[in-house]
This record gives sequence, C-alpha cells and structure tokens, in this order.
Amino acid sequence: ILGEDMAVMGSVFGLTKGFLEEFGENRVIDTPISEAGFTAMAVGAALRCLRPVVEIMYVDFTPVCFDAIVNQAAKMRYMTGGQASVPLVLRCPGGAGRRNAGQHSQSLEALFTHIPGLKVIAPSTPADMKGLLKTAIRDDDPVVCIEHKLLYATKGEVPEGEHLVPLGKADIKRPGRDVTIIAWSRQVLSALEAAQTLAGEGIDAEVIRPRSRQTRRLRRRTRRPDRRRPLRQPRRPRQKGRRPQRRRTLQPGARRLHLPQPRRYRRRRQGNPRSESGVEYQPYPRRNKIWPPTSPCPSSASP
Repeated sequence: ILGEDMAVMGSVFGLTKGFLEEFGENRVIDTPISEAGFTAMAVGAALRCLRPVVEIMYVDFTPVCFDAIVNQAAKMRYMTGGQASVPLVLRCPGGAGRRNAGQHSQSLEALFTHIPGLKVIAPSTPADMKGLLKTAIRDDDPVVCIEHKLLYATKGEVPEGEHLVPLGKADIKRPGRDVTIIAWSRQVLSALEAAQTLAGEGIDAEVIRPRSRQTRRLRRRTRRPDRRRPLRQPRRPRQKGRRPQRRRTLQPGARRLHLPQPRRYRRRRQGNPRSESGVEYQPYPRRNKIWPPTSPCPSSASP
C-alpha cells in the first residue's frame, strides 16, 4: 500500500490506521506529493509480479498521472499480446457533499469507464467494499476503486471470512414491477429512499446497482474476407521521352518569354567547369546512386 500520508497518518480519512504497526514500513509506504511519480512506480511494480494498492488522496488528482494509468497500465496487456499484466488497484475518494471546493469534489467514474483496459468499481455498502476490493486485488487487470467520501461513516453488516464479489455483475437491491432505478455508489441509498416514497403512492420501484463496470477489451484487428480493402487502381504507364507540355493560349499582343534554366541544370548538362578530375557535379544526392562518390569531390578539398 502506498500513497500520501498512508503510513504514519493512516490516510486523510483514517482508513489505514494501524497498518504500519501490523505490516511494517516495507508494505505501507508514505510517498511524496507526486501522484505521477508514485503511480508510475506502482505500474512498474505490478509488471514485476507485485500487487500494489495505490491511494490517490482525491479522484480530482488522477488527471496528473493519466499517462501511467491510461497509456501504460490500461494498454500493457494488449500491447504485449497477453505476455504482461498489470494487477494494480487505484483507490480514489470522490464525490461532493463535504464542502471540499471544486478541486476535491468531482465524480470521475464515467471518465474511467470509457478507457479500454480499465475496470471500475463503486461500492455502496461496507459488504460491497470488502468483496469488491478483495476481488480487485486478485484481478490481473488494473482496477479503479472510486469511494464516495460520505460513505466512510456508513455502517452495515460485513460477512466474515472470505467474501468475494465478482466484477461485472449487478445487484438487485429492491425488486419492483412498475419502474426501474439504476444507481451506484452513494446514490443507491438515495434511490432506496425514493423507492420507499414511491411505494407509499402505489408505485412498485425496482432498484439496481451495477457495483462495477468493465470496459470492452481491446481485440487484435483481423481482416475478414468480406471486409477486404479495395485494390488500388493500377497506374497509367509513363510515356517515353519528354512529357508533352500544356500549351497556353496568349492574349492578343502578348509575347512568350523564355526564361533561362537554373544554374545547377546548366552545370549538369554542360559539365562542371571548375572540375579538374572529371567528376560529375551533383548538387544533391540522387536516389539509387552512391553518395558521396567513390572519388573525392574537388569542392570538398577546397577550404
């Protein structure tokens, strides 16, 4: 476990108090205020067969380390053809309601769900938090755990022993027949209250919480026989000799001007008068020809 104020302080919200005394300073690490640095370090540790759990103090700070999360952790399995995996868990407190100002109150779970290769979990009860977090640590892909800050004071029953909640499966919190309400994280509690209010009015509301979201995996692009690219049209054969120029019509009374050719073309046609060894003057390298020539160029010998 690593992050800012994770060891001595026990995290900003007091979630890891006592971890330093129980597991030691080699497994509970305090990091500097450098989200991009220790997140990239955790990605490298995950590639070396470790399973780090990184806490970003607020989910608002995750854009600082987007390169390590989006371009490296999320894409590494597919860029290596399954030879490497990144078993990383990124815990991020998020949500509003505590008057933490604009840079500490955002909810960015929708942003992470649109990134292929990442899995996102948003628990709403203490039992969900235990089961989803244990499953995320055992998963071989990077998982982003977004925890609403107002849920830290929520109390509820937690199963004892090994409790795992599979990723990608929703949970029906309240069955109903008339209307369906879908919510996640702290909004599940508000949805249950709304369903109870609707029940008093004769409306049977169903409440479903997704709990986790798994983005579509990247697949290797294969070309099907019925989706082949059209063949390129063959080029017209070039005519031998000089290409005929387009004749332009002149206005009455106008006279055609014959401009002199550039100097480099005159030298190539007439030869280089400054050359004494007979080496042909070449103003720039030509394709399919050796450059520089085998014999020294007379211009390079001059100072």
